Amino acid sequence: MPLRKDTAGSNPVSSLSSIKLQMSLISQQDREMVIEALEYYVQKLKDDNCTDASITAFQTLLNWVELEHFKYEN
Repeated sequence: MPLRKDTAGSNPVSSLSSIKLQMSLISQQDREMVIEALEYYVQKLKDDNCTDASITAFQTLLNWVELEHFKYEN
């Protein structure tokens, strides 16, 4: 028997929203490797007196990857 549109819980999308699904394309180990590489690269940019714009761009990327790492941490 098909569910009616006005039946509570008949919307499969809304029922999925109550389930916390965390899917990711890369693993935590991948994120850790990227964080380590970006930390090294940002420090290299600073040591080589690169422009603030370049350093800020890579620092921003590093911050985002760190947030993603934290988000998927158990």
